[in-house]
This record gives sequence, C-alpha cells and structure tokens, in this order.
Amino acid sequence: MGYGDATVLFDLDGVLVDSAETIRLGLTAWARDRGLDPDAVLAEHHGRTDVDLVRSVAPHLDPVEESARIGAHEAAAVEHVRPVPGARDLVAELDRRGRAWAVVTSGDETVARSRLRAAGLPAPRILVTADDVTRGKPHPSPYLLGAERAGVHPGRCVVVEDAPSGIESGLAAGMPVVAVASSLSAEELGRATVVVPDLAGAAELLLGDAAPEIIEGVVVDRARFEDVPAIIALLAADPLGAARESPDDPDAYRKAFEDIDSDPNQFLAVARRGERVVGTLQLTFVPGLSRRGSLRAQVEAVRVDEGERGGGLGTALMEWVEREARARGAVLLQLTSDREREDAHRFYERLGHTASHLGFKKRLT
Repeated sequence: MGYGDATVLFDLDGVLVDSAETIRLGLTAWARDRGLDPDAVLAEHHGRTDVDLVRSVAPHLDPVEESARIGAHEAAAVEHVRPVPGARDLVAELDRRGRAWAVVTSGDETVARSRLRAAGLPAPRILVTADDVTRGKPHPSPYLLGAERAGVHPGRCVVVEDAPSGIESGLAAGMPVVAVASSLSAEELGRATVVVPDLAGAAELLLGDAAPEIIEGVVVDRARFEDVPAIIALLAADPLGAARESPDDPDAYRKAFEDIDSDPNQFLAVARRGERVVGTLQLTFVPGLSRRGSLRAQVEAVRVDEGERGGGLGTALMEWVEREARARGAVLLQLTSDREREDAHRFYERLGHTASHLGFKKRLT
C-alpha cells in the first residue's frame, strides 16, 4: 500500500532540489570569512537551520546575523541549483490529482523561494521555513505547522526527507516518513518508516500503491474483481461463512467490491501463490476524534486457505497488516472475531492482541 491519499510534506534540499554545490560554495565562503574550518562547518550543516548551525560551529557569533550572511553567500551561488530528477513531474502530478503538498525546509524563506525558482519548480501553496518556527528539525514543530497550514491532522500527512534530523522531526510529529537515500546511506536513514533509493521510489509510494510485497513465498497485492470468487470461497470455507456466502454468484458482490476498491481508506488484499489466491483480508483506516484525532486501522475477514494453515502465512499476513498500519500513521490496530472461533482467538492473542472489548451486533434485515 502506498500513501495515495495523504498530504505530502516535502523537505526541500536533497529531496526536490539539488542544492549541494550551492550550499558547499556558500558555507565554504562564510567559513573562510569567519576564520572557521570549512570541512567542519560542512560536516555539521545537514538538516539544520543556519541559525542552529552557527550556534553549533561558532557559538561566539550572533546566530541571526550570521544566518543572514550565510544566506547571502548561498544566494550568490544559486545558479548551481538543479531540480532533483523527477521532481517537476511529481509535483505536477500531485497538482493534477488535486493532492495537497507543501515544502517544509530548514532554510529561510528567501533562500527556499530562490532555490525553487532556480530549479524551475512551482511555488508551493504551503511553505514552512526557518522563519516560521522557533525550534527547527529535529523538533516536530516544522512538520506540525505544515499539517496545520494544510488543514489536516498530522496522521493524514506523509513526510519525504533525506536527513536524520528531518526524519526525527516527522516521526515526532506523528507522521510516516519516506526517506530518500540521495545523500546518505539507507543505514543512516534507518529510523524512517521506509527508505527508497531516489525520488522515483518516493513517487511510486506517493502516487499509488507500492509494488506487491512478497512474504512467505506468496505475493500480497490489492484484490481485483476477478479474485472475488476465490475470496468468497475462502470466506465460505468454515461453518459460519458457509451459511452466509454465495461463492457461485460473484455479481452479488460487485457493488461492495467497487465501493471498497474506490475508497482510499480501504484495502482488500489477497495473497497469491502463483495464480492461486491462498489468503485474503480487508484493512480499513478509520479516522476519528477519539485519542486526540488519531487514525485507527481495522482488519477483518482474515482467511488462509486450508492447505496453507500451519505454515506461517497467517502470521506473515498479520505482520504485513501491522507494517501497513504503521506506515499510514495509525496508532491502533483493532479487529473482531466471532465468539465461536476459539482457534482464531488464540492466534490473535499469540500475536499480541488483547481481548479488550465486548462486541454487540443487531441485524437490520
């Protein structure tokens, strides 16, 4: 599953624009002006505001005044800024789809806008810079402000970053973080929710579903309508399901399938071994005001083919569910199980789920 409905909060440098040479030239010039070691300054700058950088490498200097000087040096070298490959297409596609996106950067507004212009990127509707916050990354304030200006709950956002401090900022704000390994290794970015090699990898997650995931020798993928007969057969393969499903009449399920498939908060998954469907589940994301507006994930209709049981596939599917829920920013994974399915109860308890509620139903038809 990707982040196809989330508001996207981009870091700027290293994510949308390649400003490495501009930054190197500007900081080197400033360091020499101030009698500092350029290599030491460059080693400290990644992911920091210029004010925080000055506080770290030159605490005897006024950080606000020196930040302005750094900005002037970098502005003089702005012709070296280039768009990251794929950046223009990605933001254009987000705009085409009506998807909200923002830039959240440790640079000041003047620097950010000049780099966006130099890279040929459109000015974002929402821009959060060092001028807007008193505490920069890794504090959550920058990304929390981005969500606030977008008018969405933090859990409905996804961050795209390339620096550990930005990753920590996004995570602290309660957001999943996609890290682009453009300037640091995947190991150095390992705290992120997911690490991709480049912006193209991030675009795949942001614009749709990720590639199908292979677990326990099977492929977990979004269900297609032609999978419905196999799904219904799995649902009917126990005494409870047999009494309420109609495996021979897939058209009876068409509208329900179409409603699920078109809802960004729903994911009807199948596990395929070759061409055969050997497992299924439905994962639903439930926004709510409880728990301070947190997002919950709910899994239901978990079924594994009888011939696959006992081989670890059910556990692997539930671990996949948990990864997907965390990736979307859900704070709670919940499920219900029929009172008569005692084996299922033991299975879920073994995976760390607790029987915390008593469920009620009322038939309406």
